[in-house]
Amino acid sequence: MKHLTIRAGALAVAALGMASLGWSQDYGTGQPIQTPPPQPGTPEKAPAPGPAKAEVDAYNKLIATMKAADSRQKISAGEEFIGTYPNSMFNGAVYSALTTAYLSVNDVEKMVAAGEKALASDPNNVDVLPIMA
Repeated sequence: MKHLTIRAGALAVAALGMASLGWSQDYGTGQPIQTPPPQPGTPEKAPAPGPAKAEVDAYNKLIATMKAADSRQKISAGEEFIGTYPNSMFNGAVYSALTTAYLSVNDVEKMVAAGEKALASDPNNVDVLPIMA
């Protein structure tokens, strides 16, 4: 009886091993799909431009201000950045900081507006979600 159980177990393991090998096989031609080479004379895609150095410098200055300033100064600096760079890639983070700054000065209307803009940029912003709930 003991030998029968061992043989049945060994057969089950072998069958599962063979089945997994069969599933992992490529049923196509066996060769990877290749993309065709670009046509002669077609320009290559240029990489997306990053933020300008002045924008990055202004953002770094804003972050330093946000760490050291009171809420009114944070709001002033954040609004100035948004006004100067309305399409910046950093605007989601700036609106997030503005949301908490508006909350601390009890300006609910502006807090909600900044929070909605922050969440539009990043719907999973864990700094803004609890405030907006």
